[in-house]
Amino acid sequence: MQELLAHTDARLAEYLQLLDQSDAGEGTASPLTPAALQAKIAALQERRGWHAELLGQLDAEEKQISVTDPDTRRMPVAQGNVVGYNAQLAVDAKHKLIAADDVTNAGNDYGQLADVALTAQANLEIKSAEVLADKGYYNASEVSRCVAHGLRPLIPKTATSANTKLGLYGKSQFQYEADQDRYLCPAGKELTYRFRTYELGRELKYYRAKGCQDCALKKQCTRNQHNRTLTREANAHLMEQMAERLQAQPGKYALRKTLAEPPFGTIKRWFGYTHFTLKGLTKVRTEWSLITLAYNLKRVLNLVSVEKLMLAVA
Repeated sequence: MQELLAHTDARLAEYLQLLDQSDAGEGTASPLTPAALQAKIAALQERRGWHAELLGQLDAEEKQISVTDPDTRRMPVAQGNVVGYNAQLAVDAKHKLIAADDVTNAGNDYGQLADVALTAQANLEIKSAEVLADKGYYNASEVSRCVAHGLRPLIPKTATSANTKLGLYGKSQFQYEADQDRYLCPAGKELTYRFRTYELGRELKYYRAKGCQDCALKKQCTRNQHNRTLTREANAHLMEQMAERLQAQPGKYALRKTLAEPPFGTIKRWFGYTHFTLKGLTKVRTEWSLITLAYNLKRVLNLVSVEKLMLAVA
């Protein structure tokens, strides 16, 4: 927006100068008449006012605005980015039916797990179940909500350690000892609990080592001048238990693709719904709900006869 405003200001200055020269009868004759110049200046001023208004709406919280549909947001896709919505669904493993659906304008799946999983749990009228999701849903707070309601998520951890990307020891190479509430580093030194804080809605505990300056492995561990520090979320034990369940059932996670992906493929390729046709989050949620209902009806007709379906509806 700032670049657009600067470009508009430059064009305005150019046209105003031509208009002044035309009025004074000086300089190179402009190919545009004074009336045409005034029309262009008025159009640029109107556009500039609109851009300035949009820029004023952008702040630390509202970082993007769509002038076509204000509820949409930029979404990362395999080929780059699109402006749109984030469609969610949950599929039951027994009949491959969509058990829950939702649409958000969040640019990722990080905070979407619990709402969809708990809706599916209520719709299926079950007390417990395993929940398979891909790495994008790896979120300790969302996992905690699921566990509190009897659900057991199975989500692989995303490798997001900045130290690992730098070729340094990541957090996974530090061993946590629950009985003493401490970490052991690759050199066998302990990182003890120091303090607790809240950051971005998460409760974090900080652990710090001693004597890192004299450690022979310091160059492989940290580039910081201070001692190595680790953080631990209050519900980190749930993520560790989930990792253990995944390790004990290596084939279970592979089922996710056979459950979650086929409905999207059918909806896009067989139904032809490659994009939403409505605008506004409320309307798009209704559209997605109708699409998933159509999918479920098609699926049910593959499982039972039309007569049995109508009898069940009656």
